[in-house]
Amino acid sequence: MRILTISNTPHDPSQGSGYVITGYVEGLRERGHCVDAYGPEDWLWWDVRRARRYLYPLMIASFGLQAYRRKPYDLIELWGGVTWLLAILIRWTKGENATIVHHSNGIEQHRVVVQRQSTVADAQLERWFQWDLSWFYDRGLEAADAIVTVSKYDLPFLKNKRYIPQKRIYTIPNPLPDFFLGQSVQWDRPRRVGFCGNWNSIKNIRLLRNDLPLFLREYPEWSFSVVGVGDTKVKVHFPEDVRPQIEVIPFLEREKLVDWYHSLAIFTLPSIYESFGLVMAEAMACGAALVATRVGFASGLTDGEEAYVLPKKTSPHLKEALEILAEDEKRRRQMARGGYERVQELRWETATRKLDNIYRNIT
Repeated sequence: MRILTISNTPHDPSQGSGYVITGYVEGLRERGHCVDAYGPEDWLWWDVRRARRYLYPLMIASFGLQAYRRKPYDLIELWGGVTWLLAILIRWTKGENATIVHHSNGIEQHRVVVQRQSTVADAQLERWFQWDLSWFYDRGLEAADAIVTVSKYDLPFLKNKRYIPQKRIYTIPNPLPDFFLGQSVQWDRPRRVGFCGNWNSIKNIRLLRNDLPLFLREYPEWSFSVVGVGDTKVKVHFPEDVRPQIEVIPFLEREKLVDWYHSLAIFTLPSIYESFGLVMAEAMACGAALVATRVGFASGLTDGEEAYVLPKKTSPHLKEALEILAEDEKRRRQMARGGYERVQELRWETATRKLDNIYRNIT
């Protein structure tokens, strides 16, 4: 099968979405498909910041139209909501002859709805460069023949919107690198809570700022470690009296993240929205107990057995969860074991086989 893949994120295996995209490209090639894959490094004319939501669709569409005209393709795989214009143009140009798949690294319209429904003020859309473009993203999904999501979290939204028939909506959970699976873990852990990701409103940092100081004051033997925030000055967001208990690591290579995960008793990701949240599965694979909101991968976990799923995304629910697990070591270990066992099924061989079967069936 000849496949054209165009994505909205760089094909960088060290990054979350880039890791997933490149993994599928390599997996499909190993299964005998001819895959031409392009990312921003190919279609980006110039880097823009605040206006990129408006300019990126034009850049992707211009590049994508030229790419698929150079040779015949059996399937066109589009990653990201900003590919909406390209999907529409390909549909108009080739009509029913083009098989278009929207392979999701997040349903933009769903994220907007979740943010608007959120009671967290920091998560609201306010500025001009965050204007709601859902109508355009809707048209892009309507132009697709199939949609593949990375977790079940987006499914109710997609089915309710009825962009395409439900039988053409699929879910394949993101796989983990092989070195994350089958690890030997110790359940006796340092008293440390971890967070990994961008330090922004969608990750619900307001909840972290509100609840972590309260928890750290009550449990001075515990610490909070933050990874992957780049040059963000995280400690300034916390009161001075708890800053000695907070560790900030701007960046770690994926392999080195393993050791960091092993140093955690609890990993938390209280996000407003996640399409999957790969760091949750990584932490679970390394034996850390997960505390998360019911988004992304966590939306399909069994509360109390595989993770502690917060009932709400507001204070004091994170503080209460951390207190419970800090006080009840047996419960924390059981939950960590349940999470560890749950993620062992997240294998590349399984995911690639499923995607291969889907693509063969719809072309």
